Amino acid sequence: MTQVGAACRERLDQLGLAWQPAEALDYVAAPVTVSDLGFGAIKLVPTFRDPPFVMDCHLVVAIAEQAAGLYYLGVRELHFSSIHRVSQVRVGGKRGRSMSRHALGLAIDVFHVVDSEGRKHSVLEHYRGGDGLLGAIENVANQSGAFRMVLTPGNDPESHYDHFHFEALVEYPLSEAAKRAIADQRAQKKAARQKARQKARKTARKRLARKKAAQRKAKKERMARKRARAAKRRGSSRQSRRATPQGDSSAAKPTVQARPQRKTGKSRRRSKPAAARRKAKR
Repeated sequence: MTQVGAACRERLDQLGLAWQPAEALDYVAAPVTVSDLGFGAIKLVPTFRDPPFVMDCHLVVAIAEQAAGLYYLGVRELHFSSIHRVSQVRVGGKRGRSMSRHALGLAIDVFHVVDSEGRKHSVLEHYRGGDGLLGAIENVANQSGAFRMVLTPGNDPESHYDHFHFEALVEYPLSEAAKRAIADQRAQKKAARQKARQKARKTARKRLARKKAAQRKAKKERMARKRARAAKRRGSSRQSRRATPQGDSSAAKPTVQARPQRKTGKSRRRSKPAAARRKAKR
């Protein structure tokens, strides 16, 4: 990391920037300041306080290397609010757990852009209306490869609705010790995940065994109650048979009274002539 910082400072000299090394600040790996905030053909203008502004050397290089392209688009000034501040990542209206690139001095928030004619292009007021200059700046920043991330109202309307967020891209070579430490950390995380999965499976098996045991117990109880009801019915039928006297056939077999036969229409028709004959004899 120290060698990368030294190479970055050499690049500042090659770009002809007026810079000074800064004291170590929080998480900034290669702290520097730019005295006049001049980045080649364009200039940074603060919106809330006076310089100096401590930033990482790689952010200075990223802006300075894109200054010529921005100048060609018509950009003369970038009005920003903050560079270094200790905060957490905020995207999509939600605050994350990881550290923001502002804490590393690698990010800058741009709210306004001034063109060659002195006109101010506000991200809040003009981006949604299809401002051509702001759209061109966004495209150049995304295609340049100098920035790790570019957040705008277009891709993050919740947290970056009023400014552009530029993060410089930095690739630090890792030492063998750092690589081993990262590998060990990944192995530990993998082992912890496997242990957690094994514990979850063991807990699930125990829960399933308890459920099956409870089901077997409930089934046995249902069968016992069913057998008890059947035995009770058999006992009651035996008692009723014992209480009935064997010699009393009427009690054993209740009599059924025969229903009187109903005269049919045919028999009634046959009886009428006989009655008529009897009446005629009288």
